[in-house]
Amino acid sequence: MEFDNIFPIKRELIEERVPHGRRFLFLDEVLELDVGKKAVAKLSDFTRAEYDWMEDHFPSFRVDPASILVEALAEVSGIAMLGLSQNRDKIAVLTGLDKWRFRKFALPTNHITLEANMLRIRSRFGRFQTKALSENVAVVAEGVIDLTIIERSQFPSK
Repeated sequence: MEFDNIFPIKRELIEERVPHGRRFLFLDEVLELDVGKKAVAKLSDFTRAEYDWMEDHFPSFRVDPASILVEALAEVSGIAMLGLSQNRDKIAVLTGLDKWRFRKFALPTNHITLEANMLRIRSRFGRFQTKALSENVAVVAEGVIDLTIIERSQFPSK
């Protein structure tokens, strides 16, 4: 699948590239993409019915789990890497985390922007500097993500 230079890239196209089930894909749209260099996306709206399981994460003080922010940042990093011609029809797998800081709470009603900037790429490995920003441009979380590209045939099917 090719992403056209028409932004935002909607969820239906993202689902073709990121092989997660609907309830585990945490990007609603890609706002910016410079293939192999940078991607910016919008975090899913966790108030939607398909994310009803989020209600059980600190029910009296609803906050987006830090692990979900990391996964969403890995997904946006993967989109930047999978856009490279040698990675088409492959899968990006999270293989490393480094220098992580969680600076503020992300609430399900916040509009969170996710940014991934390529630090380096070698063959099928990529390293990204990532950050999640709230609507007032405050950094919610940031850190380095490592990805490995694998063939879809290596990925177990249902």
